[in-house]
Amino acid sequence: MNRPSFQFYTKDWRSNSKLRRCSPAARGVWVDVLCALHDSDDYGIARYPLKELASEVGASMAHVRELVAKDVLKGSDSALDEAFIYVPRSGRKDGDPVTLVPTQAGPIWYSSRMVKDEYIRTVRGESTRFGEGEGDTPKKAPKAAPIPPFGDGSSTASATAVKEPPSPRRGKVHDFPPGFEDFWSAYPKKVGKDAAAKAFARRKVDEMLLASMLSAIGAQRRLEQWTRDGGQYIPHPATWLNEGRWQDEAGQTGDAEPWVGAR
Repeated sequence: MNRPSFQFYTKDWRSNSKLRRCSPAARGVWVDVLCALHDSDDYGIARYPLKELASEVGASMAHVRELVAKDVLKGSDSALDEAFIYVPRSGRKDGDPVTLVPTQAGPIWYSSRMVKDEYIRTVRGESTRFGEGEGDTPKKAPKAAPIPPFGDGSSTASATAVKEPPSPRRGKVHDFPPGFEDFWSAYPKKVGKDAAAKAFARRKVDEMLLASMLSAIGAQRRLEQWTRDGGQYIPHPATWLNEGRWQDEAGQTGDAEPWVGAR
């Protein structure tokens, strides 16, 4: 389907060492390339020469080649010699590797993150805030990777066969609302995850509200009351959500006593 937007990971954008080695102009071109890959019939993948891709986004070949040289844009005009492999991870254990983009004749150019996210959406069979709508029917996990296969992962591990992903678990405590994992990853005190997920769901968090929350967390993490005494004054995540603490004015930290539990 035609999605109106795609996932943009601001933390990854700012910390990706490969992307940071590119010139500012090339990083700007990368945004246009992502938009072109987003609109592709094979999500995240372009199956035409690099010169045509550069022409489509209105960029110079020098800037597009810079993205290729820094391994930001992956692929080849002639032949893809290295497969794109995803190794799913649950807790601290690695799952069976899945071949997402196998070696094949070119031209083929792709964003590994987009291909990865598409695979996750397909396997989980559930919408995300950037994906399918709430009323869409969940998709079943593919038994074999299509060509091009969709997937998630930057692992360089090799695999010769595509493994059938495990069936998604529905109605479990791990089925967190869309966007919650982004919040949980950013929040410094990781206690009471289920309670926090319920509070997050009650807030009906959309993309804009999540951005406000993440911005507030980034600012509040630097507050003295959050950093002293080993972080004991940091509110539990469920409390922070229930009280709407992302709306606190700059410099305000709330109660002065240590937080001992979520309310």
